[in-house]
Amino acid sequence: MDNVVVAQSQSMFDLAVQEYGTPLAVLTLAFENGLSVTDELEPGSLLALPFYEGTKTDVAAYYAKKSILPSTGQIEDLEEIIEGNDECNLCKCFT
Repeated sequence: MDNVVVAQSQSMFDLAVQEYGTPLAVLTLAFENGLSVTDELEPGSLLALPFYEGTKTDVAAYYAKKSILPSTGQIEDLEEIIEGNDECNLCKCFT
C-alpha cells in the first residue's frame, strides 16, 4: 500500500482528489486511516492510500504530472494576509 504526505492546509477531500482523481474516495481514505472526513490534518503526517476501485486515473495523473497539491483548508491569519497586513507571507495563500 502506498502512502502520501499531507501538505499545508490539505483536507481529506483534497487528498482524495489528488490521489484518486475524485472526492468520492474520501470515505475509503478516511476509514483506512482511522480518521473522519472532517478531521484537520497535520502537515507532514503520513496517510495510507488504500485501493479504491473508482479511481479516475487520468485526473490523478494530471495532478501528479503538474505537481498540483490541492489545499483548500483555511490558513491561520488569512485575513491579515489578504488585507495586506502581512505582505511577506502572501505566498501562504497559494501553498
